[in-house]
Amino acid sequence: MNFPQAAEFSCCSANTLLKTNRHAPPFVMFAKQMKADVQIVPATGTRRDGKMHLIAGHYRWKALTAAGIDTIKIIMRGPVTDKELYELSYKENVDRHPQSVIGNAFSWKSFLDIGVCRSETEISTSLGLPQPTVNKTI
Repeated sequence: MNFPQAAEFSCCSANTLLKTNRHAPPFVMFAKQMKADVQIVPATGTRRDGKMHLIAGHYRWKALTAAGIDTIKIIMRGPVTDKELYELSYKENVDRHPQSVIGNAFSWKSFLDIGVCRSETEISTSLGLPQPTVNKTI
């Protein structure tokens, strides 16, 4: 079992495939909660290029920063590919903070362009979505 470890923010990098809105009302409330209660649920991460790289927990990271806290608790996973990194982030967040259709369209098109996925079918299979949903989104 991997136990959470604390990491300085300077040692972490974010998954740039997912974007967050730091000014949304839920985020502002989350930052206040982090300041009062600190971090209850650890983030998930992996090690890349000598840094801890967040897989899930971007809102926690940004809320902790906004609250003036400079460390984050992370449960580390083994190495992951770019595709696995996105899949894990997407699946972690889809129920709580669904991505916008336009956000998905940009991400999925980018995956095809840079070769993370070879086809729309591969995207739909890896995310557990109907292929027509991926096709219409892109």
